[in-house]
Amino acid sequence: MIGPRSTWVDPWSARRSGRRLRLGGINEMTAMVKAGAAGLFAANRLNAGRKLIDADPTLCKALKEPVDALWTSMTGLAGKFRKGEVNPADIDSVSTAIDGVKSDASEKADTTIKNRQAPGF
Repeated sequence: MIGPRSTWVDPWSARRSGRRLRLGGINEMTAMVKAGAAGLFAANRLNAGRKLIDADPTLCKALKEPVDALWTSMTGLAGKFRKGEVNPADIDSVSTAIDGVKSDASEKADTTIKNRQAPGF
């Protein structure tokens, strides 16, 4: 869930700061498509994780709220992305929700969520 965000959704950082990607680098549209695909993959894995959390009472107690907050942020961002209304605050809210899941997993569930590299295309 965390790996695709940092590996493929990097074009968001350029958008967040208000600058465009350099023409000599990767094409901006290609980068945005890859970011969208990575977002879909992350949403799929988050949804699978939500089902596992609901099935386990210990995880449910510790992670249900932060994972649901992340799900709400991601679905809200996806809706705004479809409408073309994405702004830096929306992107930051998803990033903050991811950090919340990590910290709650560490504090309440006594586990660590590690970043993993997504496989390349």
